[in-house]
Amino acid sequence: MSAPAVVKNDTRLLAFGIVGMAELSPDLLWQGLQSAALRLFHTLRLLGSMEYERRLQFMREQMQTDWFVCDWATLDAQAASHKMLTLSKLSQLDSPLPRRLRLYFKGEITLTEMQVQRHCQMTLRRFPALRLRALEQAIWQDMDKSFQLRENSVSVRHALRLAASLDSRPASNRKGLRRFLQNAKAGLPLSYLDHTLNLDWYAAHPRLKKTQWQVGLRKTTTIDGATVQLAFEQDPFEILKLGTYAGSCLSVGGFCDYSAVACLLDANKQVVYARNEKGRVIARQLLAIDEKDRLLCCAVYPHQCSPAIHAAFKSYDLEIAGLLGLEFYQEQADSSYDVATILAQDWWDDGPWLEEASPADGPQA
Repeated sequence: MSAPAVVKNDTRLLAFGIVGMAELSPDLLWQGLQSAALRLFHTLRLLGSMEYERRLQFMREQMQTDWFVCDWATLDAQAASHKMLTLSKLSQLDSPLPRRLRLYFKGEITLTEMQVQRHCQMTLRRFPALRLRALEQAIWQDMDKSFQLRENSVSVRHALRLAASLDSRPASNRKGLRRFLQNAKAGLPLSYLDHTLNLDWYAAHPRLKKTQWQVGLRKTTTIDGATVQLAFEQDPFEILKLGTYAGSCLSVGGFCDYSAVACLLDANKQVVYARNEKGRVIARQLLAIDEKDRLLCCAVYPHQCSPAIHAAFKSYDLEIAGLLGLEFYQEQADSSYDVATILAQDWWDDGPWLEEASPADGPQA
């Protein structure tokens, strides 16, 4: 992901997280800024992934837990350290206590009163960051309680955050994404490919070479002296990251985050990633088949891609169109197209890429 994309995504999620925390726990926000700013920013980004109403409900529930209802100021240093240790275990966090203090509490070593106080004070200085880590753990437990998938990979955790960001409107595609995650939990992450509605769409488009459209094309090229590979993404969890990689409105918490789900679930849509030698995504493009069996090539993201990357995608699009035996859709004054939603309830139509094939490049409609 490019640095501008990271900043754009993080800024939006930070803003959402600040609103959720400030409404229900301004003291926690202020304490975090003063004593654990880096941890706070990490927590806020994660909290900001949650849809607004869900975010507020989550924070209301957390404010009733021992981490927040306990009057910490009334506890002496040893009692507070004991409490932190107990709550850390319940939150499945590592012990915040120095090793020697843990051994002292277990009765395995002796310490002077001065040594105990010094270790306890060290423990208490960790409290602001520790409570934020406990909040993060609770967020993940809330997001993952129906799926138990978050330990699988970074991409899976991204999918959980995306699911948490979608509201309850049918157009948000939350139901479809949750069904996908439930199937992934059952070991069937690709079951959407054989859904009846997707199979019916293929049956209604007999001209389309189904296998070629599903497999796509893997093409290696050289851009500015570096090896770049363009291919249809086959990992469903990676497909869901097309907005996050580009820093676009299809990312977690974005205005059109629901459309990332449509790009995964619908048989008529494919995501092409350009990856460098380290496997990092440097650009992406959405391809779709319209109802007249024409290839719609959407814009390449991020917008600040170099001309060389644009040229690589243009070459790729021409080659995949030739393999599929399809014409390009070309935007003209009296032209139109219709890309259906199949399993998804809605998707964001980004329109055709205006830099796509010229009349000399190949067949158009």
